[in-house]
Amino acid sequence: MLKKKIIKKLANSFVPLFIGFLYKTCRIKEKFLTSLPHSPVIYAGWHGILPSIFLLGRKRKIATIVSKSEDGELIAPVFKRFGFTIFRGSSHRGGISALKQLTKILKRGYDVGLAVDGSQGPLHKVQGGVLFLAMHSGYPIVPLNVVYKYSITLPSWDKMEIPIPFSSGIVVYGKPLYVSKSTNKAEINKLALALERYLFYLGRLGNEWLR
Repeated sequence: MLKKKIIKKLANSFVPLFIGFLYKTCRIKEKFLTSLPHSPVIYAGWHGILPSIFLLGRKRKIATIVSKSEDGELIAPVFKRFGFTIFRGSSHRGGISALKQLTKILKRGYDVGLAVDGSQGPLHKVQGGVLFLAMHSGYPIVPLNVVYKYSITLPSWDKMEIPIPFSSGIVVYGKPLYVSKSTNKAEINKLALALERYLFYLGRLGNEWLR
């Protein structure tokens, strides 16, 4: 227990400082393929782009889900330090309840950010949560991807990328995706596959622009 408390304290202190250092030294630009809707939106990207997502909390009123796992316990205070409103849950524990809370907070004017491949993967496979939220809230999904000129890929399930200090990068925002309340399960599966392909497309665009 003491060891966990020490690790948590170190993470709460070190991670925000490290991320702050990265984004003071890195040149991260934003590219929009179209104008964003004026209503709240649901930002959707891979779990592995998490380091860049912390930037969104500084610029926008945004909420997200953090898993109830031990890793979630470590990262939740960091989200709060960067201005996020968080709800605890995952596809395995408390996910439906958290998504209902996110629906309510969208109606209060907050944006929402979700990792579409969930808290535990599989890697780059869109889970139903983001589509469920768009369908029941009526608000659009804004797909996004992040690429860096120079980065380190961690040996984690999500292949998280950490930009190297003084590198350049780009956040690419795609066209909004609306999900009708009448969408059935087969259509949801098709939309999930289309969203996966679109996120890869945004990544390719980002790499082209960086070159």
